[in-house]
Amino acid sequence: MYDKTRYLAIIQSMTENERGHLESLDSSKIKRIVRGSGRTEAEVKAMIKEFCDKK
Repeated sequence: MYDKTRYLAIIQSMTENERGHLESLDSSKIKRIVRGSGRTEAEVKAMIKEFCDKK
């Protein structure tokens, strides 16, 4: 289950295109999202995995 507050910061650090295409995020984009959201790389990858698995 996801934590809305934690994921909100991650989602707001993404571009509109990235939000719609989570599966296309590469390591450089993930690192930029990490810097922008103040979260760890593991948290960002976990969120991506959780939401990509639901598709």
